[in-house]
Amino acid sequence: MNRADFRKVLQRWCIEDFDGKKGIEELKRDIEFLERELFHEYTVTAHGAHGSFGSRLARWIGNLDSDDDRQHLYRLLAHLFFIGKSEQEAAYRTAYSKHVLQWLMQVSDIDPFSPDSQERISQELHATRFTEVTDSFGIRNFCLINGIQGEDVRYKWEGNIDN
Repeated sequence: MNRADFRKVLQRWCIEDFDGKKGIEELKRDIEFLERELFHEYTVTAHGAHGSFGSRLARWIGNLDSDDDRQHLYRLLAHLFFIGKSEQEAAYRTAYSKHVLQWLMQVSDIDPFSPDSQERISQELHATRFTEVTDSFGIRNFCLINGIQGEDVRYKWEGNIDN
């Protein structure tokens, strides 16, 4: 199914849901807003190689044969959770300031109010290696956003694991 075909199907669903009980029209507005404002940040589609969100959505919905199944799949979008670039950066900053720094101060017994606390934190950071726990974490961006410098602070699993 292409995007134009899906728009026709979606228009019919909106008309059929005249009382709004299924929430098709409201979901349509939400999805159109998110596509315009946020979904373009999705790394896989950011450079156009895989098509826009709307085109991918049409193909995804078109994979199903029954109209009922298609509508149920579309309504699942209400539960989609997507983190954009600014949200990801905020999460990196929060993880660093709230968890990493507090953990370092705790395990190193650093008093944040002592005159040498910044120097000691810097020393501990320099002695700490950071690694990704998932492919989607983006350790490079985490280090960049939080000012963690040097290749030696990032641990790479490739080549360090015996098969």
